[in-house]
Amino acid sequence: DRDRNRDSMGSGSMSMEMDTDADHQHQVHLMPAPAPNYGDPTKMPVVFVSANGDIQIAMSITGITCAQCVKMIETVLRGVDGSPSPIEGLLDAVGDKDLSGTIIKISKASDAKRIAFQASALLSMLGYKAVAREMDVVDNVNMDSLKLAYDVVT
Repeated sequence: DRDRNRDSMGSGSMSMEMDTDADHQHQVHLMPAPAPNYGDPTKMPVVFVSANGDIQIAMSITGITCAQCVKMIETVLRGVDGSPSPIEGLLDAVGDKDLSGTIIKISKASDAKRIAFQASALLSMLGYKAVAREMDVVDNVNMDSLKLAYDVVT
């Protein structure tokens, strides 16, 4: 006779589960929300670290045909008219028509997968297909430990 009702909390980081029994008494349980899915869990973007410590990812982009395309891609990723990037942690982007891609400067290596996923989604709204350069990740790797290791290194 128990009815379970799940309600999403505003931040997306927690969910609420409410149990209702036959006497209409309510118990509320806060639980972590499921982790977002940023594509194939067995793949991670390749992270490049420059000599001066910049953390970067590379993306191939299909559909770049001119300098205006490059400018549009850079503007959309960086932010428009001095506003910050719509993607948290994306610091800069430089496109190249001849290489059909972009290099994206990010704040933390542990955010590379999310930023690549969000950049790809954003560019798809403009008609481009963007794919991060990726590497295979062993199935038994604990992703939380991997993210912590990236944060420590960076």
